[in-house]
Amino acid sequence: MFAPVKKLKSYLLCLLVILIVLSAADLLASRYALSVTHITSSTEKISSSLRIVQLADLHDSSFGKIIPD
Repeated sequence: MFAPVKKLKSYLLCLLVILIVLSAADLLASRYALSVTHITSSTEKISSSLRIVQLADLHDSSFGKIIPD
């Protein structure tokens, strides 16, 4: 009677370990990745093309090479 319960606990523990490992891998990979979103909008108020670049939520991370002055 206890064999199915023990097997279920073992299965759930294995599933939990896999979930933790995958979550940790995703967290580590996301620290070194940038996401780029392109949005095109038009208005009659601006006659020339305009490009806006916004960097946000870097959380003390650095990307690219640092060029000394």
